[in-house]
Amino acid sequence: MPYLRYDSQEAIVSGRATHEKTKTFDVRTSAAEASNQEFWKLNENESSIAWKVIQAANGIVVRFTMPDDKTGEGTTGELDVLINGKKVESLPLTSRWAYQYFERGTPQKQPDEKRLPLFQFDEIRFLLKQSLIPGDEIKLVKKSGTYIGVDFIELEAVEAPIKKPNDALSVTEFGAKANDGKDDLNAFVTCMKAAYKQNKSVYIPEGEFTLSNRLELTFPGTTMMGSGMWYTKLYFSNDAPRGGGIASTTRDVHVSHFFMDCNNTTRMDNGRNRGYHCFSGSWRGQSVIEYVWEQHFTVGIWTSSTANGPTDGLRVSHVRLRNNYADGVNFASGSSNCIFEYSDVRNCGDDGLASWSSNGLTNNTCNKNNIFRWNTVEFIWRASGIGMFGGGGHKIYNNIVSECLGSSALRFVSDFPGCGYDPNNPMEVYNCTFYKCGSRQTLYGAIYGAIELHGSRYEVWNMKIHDIDIIESQVDAIRMIGKNVSGIEFKNIHIKGTGKDDWTMKVPGNDNYRGAGVYCETEEQGSPECSATFKNVTFEDCYDGNYYNVNKTYKLTIKK
Repeated sequence: MPYLRYDSQEAIVSGRATHEKTKTFDVRTSAAEASNQEFWKLNENESSIAWKVIQAANGIVVRFTMPDDKTGEGTTGELDVLINGKKVESLPLTSRWAYQYFERGTPQKQPDEKRLPLFQFDEIRFLLKQSLIPGDEIKLVKKSGTYIGVDFIELEAVEAPIKKPNDALSVTEFGAKANDGKDDLNAFVTCMKAAYKQNKSVYIPEGEFTLSNRLELTFPGTTMMGSGMWYTKLYFSNDAPRGGGIASTTRDVHVSHFFMDCNNTTRMDNGRNRGYHCFSGSWRGQSVIEYVWEQHFTVGIWTSSTANGPTDGLRVSHVRLRNNYADGVNFASGSSNCIFEYSDVRNCGDDGLASWSSNGLTNNTCNKNNIFRWNTVEFIWRASGIGMFGGGGHKIYNNIVSECLGSSALRFVSDFPGCGYDPNNPMEVYNCTFYKCGSRQTLYGAIYGAIELHGSRYEVWNMKIHDIDIIESQVDAIRMIGKNVSGIEFKNIHIKGTGKDDWTMKVPGNDNYRGAGVYCETEEQGSPECSATFKNVTFEDCYDGNYYNVNKTYKLTIKK
């Protein structure tokens, strides 16, 4: 990623502030959602937190937490930004988009003492008029609010805005006006129609443009670009279900270089998913989504099938999917041959990266050959960093998944309806690092390993997992449960630290269990293929041993 993070534990803190932290990943604490499970809470006005800058930057992100109010509409506060003692910016903060309250797996927006609060951190970003240089001091000073907790800041050297290409039509030529808060949807649609007829692209200049409803991409070959993700902002003002985002029903479209936010503040209404996705629909041919930054949607990217067919061949690159109420990206409903790469996914309330072959029972279109590579996934607070649900041929490599709360780093499960896993087209995971993942505090009361394989509706079989580092797992590093978990191959796996949440539980044969390197409670179904092979697996600091196999009839083959 092009930014440098400055954690709160590295900062200089003054005034009345408290150091919030948890060593047990306790989901009931705000610190469990913070980087390294600790942050500084500024409790009184004029208390501050500061860092010395070590490389040039002009773009700043602040990750913060504030209390909610009794209605779930959030509270407000303000931070002043000082550079070398001189005020350069005031940041108005709100927790309006934060907080989801859970009673088991269903989120609500309204607070209730019986419900578990999650999504306690949000972000604000801004550009400085003058760049920071090494040695400068940046200080955040609390000016108002009950309290403001600061997890970290990220500093980035932002390039100049992208100018309008010669072969492009600007949305401002068709009536759109930046920063006036008025609806620009009709201007966008009119510009796209004209660009299609003239074989030109669509350009969105600097500033914030308000769209009153979802923007539909219906013309093949549409290219729409902004002046940069720090300069062009699309704000979707409609808070109705499916009232915002960009949806495609066509092919060979290319969208890039802008920021997206919205009026959506929750995942569900009265138990129903709002479907307020940032990107949705069918993206076919050589479609591309790149250099886009979004937040506060139900899902960042949810691809599916339309009357024209399922998503096929989409490439997503250099995007930032953050602070969403459900998945970061989910290639669903037959989506195949898609690539998700060089991107950052964080603070999402369901799987960070996912592929769900959800159409298999209706039209027999199964997901296949999707690739997830060179990504960073962190602070997921439900499900997993990476989740695969049926299909075949997917490859997952060169990813880092870290600090998942109540969730795994990697899941292969068969909990949801759709196509099963294709035994003739195995999936492969390699060159990944999984740090501080897995949990015994999941929303449904289940226990997840950092790597979780769970057979239920259909077989989980023929997976190849190799060259993986699994570090400081909260419970087990690798956990295999359920039925029909078959033909799993682990090779060149390094496991360092299990049972790190310090909690104990009962498992067969152990009333004070905390976590093993490999935990197996898989039902052997009478097939000789029900087995897992481990080759060149190294273990360090595994609280309950290297291997803990509850069902001795299930075949574990261990090779050096």
